[in-house]
Amino acid sequence: MGKIIKFLDYITSLGGKAPDMLTRYLRFGVVTGLVFLTQLILLSFLVEFFQIVLLISTGIAFAYAYITGYVLTRKWSYKGTEEKIVKSFIFFIVIGIIGIFFVSITTTLITEYTQTHYIISRSIAGLIIGIFCFIANYFVSFRMRKYLNKNLR
Repeated sequence: MGKIIKFLDYITSLGGKAPDMLTRYLRFGVVTGLVFLTQLILLSFLVEFFQIVLLISTGIAFAYAYITGYVLTRKWSYKGTEEKIVKSFIFFIVIGIIGIFFVSITTTLITEYTQTHYIISRSIAGLIIGIFCFIANYFVSFRMRKYLNKNLR
């Protein structure tokens, strides 16, 4: 596991040459991508194998993803934060709710007005709103401005 983390550290810092903010953004992207994939796998598992109602399964998978995403981004993407866990988690949740709202609206608008497939629309919306969520978490949830230039490697 240590070799994988070192490899990911190297890749997301572009071999140690990336600026702090870009490294953190790339790590945020890796975490959110992995959490999204595992959320889909968990959702499928709950629905298909345990035959739990979709609404409940979706809630369980989302809760798993959100808590896991918070823990991983705090430890890796926003490494070095000294912000209190409860305070930063509350802000993380609020930013996530705002993000979900805008992803839903953006996905719908792109799909309806451009006749783009909803999966493509959702991907585009996720990239756009993901940047907002990263920046908001950077400055609000984890208050990383005061930790700029900390060693991330």
